[in-house]
Amino acid sequence: MNEPKPTILMSSLDDIHGFLDDAHRDPAIAAAVTDLIVDMTTMEAAPLYMLHQSLSIVPNLVDLILLLPPGVPEDFLDGFSYHALRLFKTNIPHRCLSSFMESHPTLTTLCLDSCECAEPVCPLCTRDFNAIVTLECPLGCLHKNPCHNLVRLTAGQRSSTCGIPAAFKAFPAAASLVYLTVEFLPDDYDVLQGIVGATPMLRKLKLLEQHRVTRRRSHARRAWNDFAGWSRCLLKLPHLEELALRTAAAFGRVAANVNPGATILLSITSVCGIVLVISATGSSRIGPDITVTGLTVSSASD
Repeated sequence: MNEPKPTILMSSLDDIHGFLDDAHRDPAIAAAVTDLIVDMTTMEAAPLYMLHQSLSIVPNLVDLILLLPPGVPEDFLDGFSYHALRLFKTNIPHRCLSSFMESHPTLTTLCLDSCECAEPVCPLCTRDFNAIVTLECPLGCLHKNPCHNLVRLTAGQRSSTCGIPAAFKAFPAAASLVYLTVEFLPDDYDVLQGIVGATPMLRKLKLLEQHRVTRRRSHARRAWNDFAGWSRCLLKLPHLEELALRTAAAFGRVAANVNPGATILLSITSVCGIVLVISATGSSRIGPDITVTGLTVSSASD
């Protein structure tokens, strides 16, 4: 029999059986669990009954990661309550989460996958997210709920049809954001303009261009080709310390002009495309000091 330990990983039927057997022999094993990671995404169907049993005997969870194959009933998480839960990450459709979210108002980190909702409004749009500090969710699920303590946001495109400017305009919590990661399509030409007006406190911004079919037919033009526009936008982010840009194409040349006395570090790293990082050295502010003068796209073989 295993000894009590704080972290349990379940990725197979054997894992669940073993945990339930051990916990039946020694209840302290279940009570000791604070971090539970369930990843059944490679299975055709989740063993819901045994999972329900497992979730019902771990009252002291702090972190819960729950990744399941499709077909989870809407009421699967109803009735669970973990007094110390702080992090919840799941790929379960949002329509299945309303009751669970209501039972856990002290969550500080929430990571959600696709909404999978046929309605235009996310089912979580009426939930109170005031305690959330770190949020990851699809762009179209940003809503008008107050998130007064939100500091870090990752907004994914996925299947969202919501435009970036509209999403951030309708999301009051954007004003308090310090760290922001946004997925965008190659033809989201107003991606930066849509962000800067709503996020005045940003220190670190990461823009991830998605390599997929765009909503428009133009493939040559890119959002970051608008050098003058991006320069003006950066001036509106006085606290910005770092800008990271990952593209679906390759950069041929990168150039930046800076005001006298400002030292700018430009580094390029190839990770599924290109990541451009612009950061300040010896200064906490780079927005007013940067004029982007050239980002030239070339083929990967150049």
